[in-house]
Amino acid sequence: MERRRSAAAWLALVTLATATPTWAEEGAHPEDAPGDRAMTAASKRAEMPKKRGIWRPREAVDETSSILDRSQAWLHEHEFLLGFDVAFYNQYAGRVREGGNNAATFAWQLFVDYEAADWKKNGELHVTGTFLGTIGADYDSATQPLSNRIGSISTVNGNVYPDPISVDELYVHYVTRGAGYVLAVGKLDMSYFFDTNRVANDAYRQFTSYTFENDISIPFPLYGGFGAISRWNTTDDVYVMLGLSDASSDERIPWGSVTDGAWWELFEAGVTIDPDTLGTGNYRITGWHSDSGSGNGFGIGINVDQNLGLDWLIGFLRAGTGDPSQTEVRTAISGGLSFQGPFGRKNDEAGIALSWADPSQGGRDETFAETFYRAALTPRLSLAPLLQIVVNPSDNLDDDVSVVGGLRVLWML
Repeated sequence: MERRRSAAAWLALVTLATATPTWAEEGAHPEDAPGDRAMTAASKRAEMPKKRGIWRPREAVDETSSILDRSQAWLHEHEFLLGFDVAFYNQYAGRVREGGNNAATFAWQLFVDYEAADWKKNGELHVTGTFLGTIGADYDSATQPLSNRIGSISTVNGNVYPDPISVDELYVHYVTRGAGYVLAVGKLDMSYFFDTNRVANDAYRQFTSYTFENDISIPFPLYGGFGAISRWNTTDDVYVMLGLSDASSDERIPWGSVTDGAWWELFEAGVTIDPDTLGTGNYRITGWHSDSGSGNGFGIGINVDQNLGLDWLIGFLRAGTGDPSQTEVRTAISGGLSFQGPFGRKNDEAGIALSWADPSQGGRDETFAETFYRAALTPRLSLAPLLQIVVNPSDNLDDDVSVVGGLRVLWML
């Protein structure tokens, strides 16, 4: 899974994960941002997407390798890094307030990074893009996501976008030699860089619900908007990161709505520790300010992933709160366990998690639980049954519990 540090510098910096699988997963994705509240309230409670998997060249490739493996090696030699995921989800809800109980969805994401310049002693310049989309089978994913039918604010599928094709990111970034400092400018999706987590940040491979992919009290816009990120790695184990971006970007192409004057700022600091009794732990604190809509406000969150005395057992915890004028969720808490390589199957993963959310604009406090098992059938293909329980759906006062069963099929290039 290793590739040279220069090609991986930016991606390595945006997560504190100390180990990644052969097919790495890095970044995360957002919910719609609060702009005009009358226009965005429904879409903010719809299913919004996530993550990008990174297509890494294998350690050894020869003439007997598959054409995909040889293509990987060729692209790597020519300074390209490519990632592509496509997933099929089929979810069935026991109770809905309207519409059908079943939702079948195709989701895809393409990530491309090109090393445009290498100044040897002074660092590198990269050009990066992220493209993604969702296609609902027999339903309109823009207006009929399953979360809306249930009335759940936690979002049962974090990989449902309203558009079949969209440009999420297109930016340039400079990385100093040794990766001590990074500067990125362009169309940036902040949720790929802030509030990341080793085991709860990717609806393609990990938990499917958005409430376990990001702190839902942070008002991440739907798509990336024009902005900048600056990251300083003070040591190998400590970093500080600042971000400035359009706060209400909901357009597919090209940059969002920077002319409306709605901006938000983010700050994050993180540290990695390795206590003998537990193992590796990553601890982050994220603060933000937004002036989207008619007001402005602040929020703060903590984010932890920690080995629990065993290499294969990792716990995670998120907790955040924000100004109700800027976020649809006033307070959110989530946590759970991830089991790496259960039953001796090193490429499998299982998880169980629980969350609680207090909505900003009325509605009930909602509790959400999820468990899944992702079984790797081949190095590129996996199958994951999942079970979700929504208790007191926030936007549905008629139902107290809705049980959602599902199946996720993932293919990675």
